[in-house]
Amino acid sequence: MTQSDKEKMLSKMAKLRASMESAKAIGNLEEAEVYSEKLMTFMLEHKVTFADLDEAVIDKDDAYGASYFYPNGKKKRRCDWTEHLAMRLGEVCFCKVLVSRASNQITFFGRETDRTLAGYMLEYLATATDIAANRQFRQIPAGERRGFKGEFRYQAAQAVYNRLAKLRVDMVNAATSLPGEKNEFAMVLSTEYDRLEKAYQAHYPYLGRGKAPKSSRTFHAAGSVQGTEFGRKINVHAGITEGAIDKRGLLNG
Repeated sequence: MTQSDKEKMLSKMAKLRASMESAKAIGNLEEAEVYSEKLMTFMLEHKVTFADLDEAVIDKDDAYGASYFYPNGKKKRRCDWTEHLAMRLGEVCFCKVLVSRASNQITFFGRETDRTLAGYMLEYLATATDIAANRQFRQIPAGERRGFKGEFRYQAAQAVYNRLAKLRVDMVNAATSLPGEKNEFAMVLSTEYDRLEKAYQAHYPYLGRGKAPKSSRTFHAAGSVQGTEFGRKINVHAGITEGAIDKRGLLNG
């Protein structure tokens, strides 16, 4: 079955369901029953379910695609600490991450709402880290400033990275620890990652893994300590879990 044939089949199924629900809404139960029988027969013949239809609706309304971002402005070189953040944000927000070889461009691939959220969080975290690094830099004696900003940014990104990793683990643990034989949360979570992987492979079938950027930072003790402290305190939870998952109904049953 081609993609076009599948779309036509699901479109017909959607029309039958809409007709059934419309008849029920106006109190015409006999007509609703007729449409219900037609719908059930159609589903059995074509071996489709309501889940297939619901997924098609989501794919149409919230389609997979790519959006690119330049955290802290467009630059003609890669940035190791923003790439570090982006990789973990992608995991939490149901996105794949691609980086440019010759600029600081970060590309998130996923559903539109997911990649928009990931991009927003990346720009927010990168901007906040830059502002904090510049503010703390001015407090360092002039002769001791070399390497401070680079170390501060990198260690802040590392601390946030670790917190996002824990958030991902907590999210999966919450899914797998719910009671009941049929854990809907875990199934939808797993399905979303599987669908993302398939869509990603379809869009980028020949894409290989690139090398990590070379870091030019110089170790700075104060930058390391202050950057780590900043990364541990900045708010990374607000909006991530609810924004990335709740539209699928997981947080509201």
